[in-house]
Amino acid sequence: MPVLAAYVGLQSISGLVFKGPKDYQVYSYPYVYSPEAFSANFSSSDFYSAVFETFCKQSGVKFSECEVVITGFLEPHILDFEVNYTSIDKALEAMKEYNAVLVNNYAIVTPLGFKSFLPLEKGSVCGKTFELEERNFYANMALYPQIFPTDMASQIDLDSNISKLICNTSIEYIKDKPIMFMGSRFSGRKYHEELSYLLMVSLVRDPGVYELKFDPTNEHVLSTLLKARNVTKASMEYHPTAVGTLISTTGPLECMVTTDIGTSQVIELQVNKLFIVPLSEGEKAKIVLKTLGMDTIEKEIFGGTLGIIFDTRERKEDLIGETRVFNDSLKIVSAVLTGQAQK
Repeated sequence: MPVLAAYVGLQSISGLVFKGPKDYQVYSYPYVYSPEAFSANFSSSDFYSAVFETFCKQSGVKFSECEVVITGFLEPHILDFEVNYTSIDKALEAMKEYNAVLVNNYAIVTPLGFKSFLPLEKGSVCGKTFELEERNFYANMALYPQIFPTDMASQIDLDSNISKLICNTSIEYIKDKPIMFMGSRFSGRKYHEELSYLLMVSLVRDPGVYELKFDPTNEHVLSTLLKARNVTKASMEYHPTAVGTLISTTGPLECMVTTDIGTSQVIELQVNKLFIVPLSEGEKAKIVLKTLGMDTIEKEIFGGTLGIIFDTRERKEDLIGETRVFNDSLKIVSAVLTGQAQK
């Protein structure tokens, strides 16, 4: 029996139609059901049934013949056709090989719980007061969840609120596992890609060396749903996007970087800097890292879209709030993404 797995986020739907170990297709639909916008014409069950039928038709199977398993934020929608439900925290917890972090416009979700700045009765996030214009902005996004900011200023403000959710605390990451970012904040974004990467860096607060990845299609969530139904045993060829390796310290550092082809360079940085050494996806390097407060670290690291990211900020808080460091970082990341940075 074919299986349709779906993740219903706050802004879009990700779907996977599984017909066999190497016979499956992944889909995305840039809308979710909004009662305010759609309830006069059809129900949530009608809406999602039509979307799922389209996914199945494109895969050459009948929706009526599929087993359906879904998850969503915070809980999957209750539908009037036969569905197997899995809560998002259970799905994230099942991703044993990663530190799973799901991010949307209002919340950060990990297997350990979630933080959200809605509802807004108190009108603040970590002491920040929301002005009327900002309240209206979020109200419109709630009414029309399929839209997202296209101007950089609005996206920066949105990301700052997301980052402030963890205030002066940190997300606990297991350091020998890659950090996997996913969710509607990172899926389907065509504007200001550099801001997505800076938000990832801003969400890593503890010193250490971390491998960063992200899942632009939420495919890993979908494959986890399949495994929970005993549909497949790791038979899917899933390859998340490699961002690179983050080297995070709270002070000056000295780091020897030796690539696979034998080139070496010494990186010396003062405190409160963000710097990137490009290292392509699939490439590896060995580092010898020395910094105050940490033992010397010698290990093999991996490249990615950015490469090796050095973050020596003394206070690991909202990166956007550190105007000078943020503006410099924005230029650095943009240069890497456009190929203007020198290796």
